[in-house]
Amino acid sequence: MNNNLKIVIIGDPNKGKSSLVSTLAYDDNVKISDKSGETTVSKSFPLKINDEIIYELYDTPGFDNYEELLYFNEKHKDTYSDFNELLEAFINEYNGDIEFKKDIEIYKILIKKPIVIYLINSSESYRSEYQDQIEIIKKTKLPAFAVFNQKGNEDNKHTWKSIIKQNFIDSLSYNVLQSSFKDKIRLLELMQLKIDDTKIKNQLSNSISILKKDFERRKEFTFEELIDSFYKIITYKKEMAYKKNTREQENEYFIDIKKQEKKFYSIIEEEWGFYNLNKEINELKEIEVDSKIFVKTLGVSNNTLFLIGTSLGAGSGATIGLGVDAASFFGSLGAGTLFGTGIGAVVGGAASLWGTKLVSKKTNGVGIKKRTIYGPIEDINWRLSLLAKLYIFVELIIKRSHADRTNFKSNDLADEIFKDNKKIIQFAKEDSEKNRKNLINILYETFKRREKGVEHN
Repeated sequence: MNNNLKIVIIGDPNKGKSSLVSTLAYDDNVKISDKSGETTVSKSFPLKINDEIIYELYDTPGFDNYEELLYFNEKHKDTYSDFNELLEAFINEYNGDIEFKKDIEIYKILIKKPIVIYLINSSESYRSEYQDQIEIIKKTKLPAFAVFNQKGNEDNKHTWKSIIKQNFIDSLSYNVLQSSFKDKIRLLELMQLKIDDTKIKNQLSNSISILKKDFERRKEFTFEELIDSFYKIITYKKEMAYKKNTREQENEYFIDIKKQEKKFYSIIEEEWGFYNLNKEINELKEIEVDSKIFVKTLGVSNNTLFLIGTSLGAGSGATIGLGVDAASFFGSLGAGTLFGTGIGAVVGGAASLWGTKLVSKKTNGVGIKKRTIYGPIEDINWRLSLLAKLYIFVELIIKRSHADRTNFKSNDLADEIFKDNKKIIQFAKEDSEKNRKNLINILYETFKRREKGVEHN
């Protein structure tokens, strides 16, 4: 038997056991289903960081014929003084019996001496039929905690109060689908505080420390990667043979940019252990910055757009690439480049439309040596909107539970994500080490501010 910290999730079918395993194991490959009894065998999901197993999570089937074990215990109580020995005897006697297959899958994990989490749907009231399951857990003398996961509108935790007090070390509420990193740490810290076994306490303490350090490392890596990709995209240049009709070459330029953007998403998904993001989040990645869909999905505010427009000097030809009024305007525009035309509406008092140059284009040479250089991206609003899009994706990934299979929904205004857009505009004008550091600091500040806002809500 290995000496890794082990945690087993036990409970009736369809209470969210697989979802809890998925979120604690940081693994969205764990199969989750709304159908009862989909898990039929116990499975181990080790959480590894730098090739070190932090802990092993065990997903188990729901109890099936658990009463038989208690009958077996009564029958052989004089033979087996140790309940774990009795469990092994039961497994050996009924291992090939299909009637006890699911229960034996649970018992095989219990004899590994894990921490036990008994998962309860807090919408359901306590019923006497649960007592035999709880009695089995109690007889193992393993450290056991009750975790309430709400799968309905009612809250009936109060009906479990005396049962929890009599049979478990402690309990807490835990939303398995929406759990944050802090929620995971809170669960581990509760176990570390309440468990008496010194070895397990030390294992939990070590796990918590490693997880916290790794979370900060991943955040740092993610924001640095975001800024690196951002500058690579907005400063990208591509030289091609001169053509009178530039539409094809413009598209080729933007295809290269899109590849760089996709590469960024892949790197971040792998870093955070997401391999099965749902359709809507994948669609978010495909939304073009200068498009009607982007405006509709993430939105912009007239006040902020006007502020940006005036700060750039709208009267001298600067324009707003995105806007509420622009949403209807985009629909009438032609296909343009892959990202659109880069023409928008100046809002907040100025109703006229200004032409804008989205991408720099310069032609050199003569005759057959004539070459055109495309890039960099000149439109400052496109740059600001790209940064907002990349940030929203990152925030979704960092905060997302691995058990969450729901669609992405955002009420964000793309240009109100950051507290001071004028600063970002200044830093986005030129790629320099100083500007990179300033933007990374802004990302950290934004994440902390928005994280607090979520917690207060």
